[in-house]
Amino acid sequence: MHKHNFLLSLITVMTILASAEAKGERVPGGEGEMPRLVVNILIDQLRSDYLETFSPLYGDEGFRQLMRGGRYYTQAVYAVAPRD
Repeated sequence: MHKHNFLLSLITVMTILASAEAKGERVPGGEGEMPRLVVNILIDQLRSDYLETFSPLYGDEGFRQLMRGGRYYTQAVYAVAPRD
């Protein structure tokens, strides 16, 4: 149940931030430029610490490039009420 809440929260936060950036609004830590492309990747049941744990297995033109040149959030939390 907590994993579902975390994933729902992560999707919500990523959507809000992507929407703000796509509109050209400044977000904390943003450069003020509109991104050329906004990609939201969601992998069901992937714990956030696995991004760093398995990073040696990533290719230079895959997740490693996204982590190096993109933006990802390891502590994105949004309080939601349990659905059940």
